[in-house]
Amino acid sequence: MKILFCSLSNRPEFSDKIYNSNNLYYKRYNCDVVYENKTLCNDRHIAWSKILLLQRELNKDYDYVIWIDDDILIMNHKINIRDIINKYDIQNIMVDNNNNNFNGWKINTGIIVCKNNDMTKNILKEIWENADKKHYFGGVWENDTMNDYNNIHNTFKVIPHKTIQSFKFCYTDGDFSIHFAGIKCLKTRIELRDFYLNKLK
Repeated sequence: MKILFCSLSNRPEFSDKIYNSNNLYYKRYNCDVVYENKTLCNDRHIAWSKILLLQRELNKDYDYVIWIDDDILIMNHKINIRDIINKYDIQNIMVDNNNNNFNGWKINTGIIVCKNNDMTKNILKEIWENADKKHYFGGVWENDTMNDYNNIHNTFKVIPHKTIQSFKFCYTDGDFSIHFAGIKCLKTRIELRDFYLNKLK
C-alpha cells in the first residue's frame, strides 16, 4: 500500500516542529510526504488549498493520499496508518466524526484519507466547483462544504473520534494524534505543541 501524506502551512514558527516530528512517523512506516508553504488559491481561504493539493497528488502513483492539518501532531508511533485504513471499507474518502457532531458539524477535515480512484477525484471536483461562496472565506471553509456534501450524498466513511485524531480537550495517551483545533491564540498553540512534543521524547 503506497501512501502519501500532504500538508500546507504559512506559519512555520508553529508548524515546522510538528512537521519535523511527524516526519519521523512517515519515515518509520515508509510513507512519502509533500509540504507546501503558501496558499494554492488566493480567491479562497488558505484552508481550501487542501482540496487543490489532494487533487494534485491524487494524479500520482499512490494508493492513498492523506491530508493532515498543520496543527495535528502524531503522538502514537506504534500505530500503523495502514492498519486503520484496512479496518474500514473506504470507497472514496474517510474523515473523523468531529467528536460525535460537536458544535453541529458531523465531520472534521483535519485528516482526510483519500482512496486514489475516479470516485474520489470526482467528489473533490464537485466540492471545489459547487462550494457555496459564503464558505470561501466564511464559516469553517471547506469543512462546511464537505459537511453539506456528505449530508446529501452520504458517501464518506465517517469514523469515530479518537481513531485518527483527537481534539486537545479529549486527547488521552495512546491516541493516534492530537489536533489543536479551535485554539485561536498562536502563542497558546505553540505552548501546547511543545508540551506534547516533550511527551514524545
